[in-house]
This record gives sequence, structure tokens and C-alpha cells, in this order.
Amino acid sequence: ASWRRRASVAARGVGAPLAAGAAGRPAVSCGGLLWGVTCRGHEGVAEFGEMQSETWEEVVAEPVRVRDLGEKVLVEVRLRAVGRASGTPVERVTWNVFEFRDGQAATGRVYKTEDEALIAVGLGD
Repeated sequence: ASWRRRASVAARGVGAPLAAGAAGRPAVSCGGLLWGVTCRGHEGVAEFGEMQSETWEEVVAEPVRVRDLGEKVLVEVRLRAVGRASGTPVERVTWNVFEFRDGQAATGRVYKTEDEALIAVGLGD
């Protein structure tokens, strides 16, 4: 897949189409605003989306920077949300790593810090 295609898919985030992995259900570590959730397959990503909409009145995920790392893409994402029950605004930055197989995002993982993401892709200490 071309760099532009990988970047486009990665910039759309975890909701992008996921390729079927060996087990048919690729794993995605979902996070950003709700941590510690692992989604498997399209159904898992859809369930995570439902959890997000139950928790947040509004969520905006803005790709800030996309880095091509070959079969992986690192995306810095600015998240803005408003709590559904509290009305409290929340802002945070996450770093998402997507791995591509056969031109499609096969796995994705969300990290709290850039250092964690860089270590995950083999570029950090």
C-alpha cells in the first residue's frame, strides 16, 4: 500500500477498516479517553464506539502529525471531549500506532506518551 493510503487510514483512527488477521479478529488496544479496553474485530471496535458515546457528549479526534514507519504508522492525535453526565471538557494528546497488512490497518494501539509509542515501534530507549 502506498504511504498516502496508509496515512489516510491511520489518520481516520481505530474506526478505520481492519484487515482480518490470522484469527480473523485483529486486536486493537482502544484508549485515549477510556483506557484499558481491548477491542477485537469490527464488533469490538463498534462496542468501543458505543461505550464512548455513552460516556461522552461529544468527542473530536484530530490527527496532528502522521509518521510513516514502513509497515507501521504513528499518529499523534489531539482528543477533545465533553463528559455526558458532568459536562466537563477534557483535552488530551495520544499517540496511535497502526500496523498494516495487505494494505489495510490490521492492528492499532493507543499510547499515553510519545516515548511509549516510540519504544513500541523500536525507535525509543
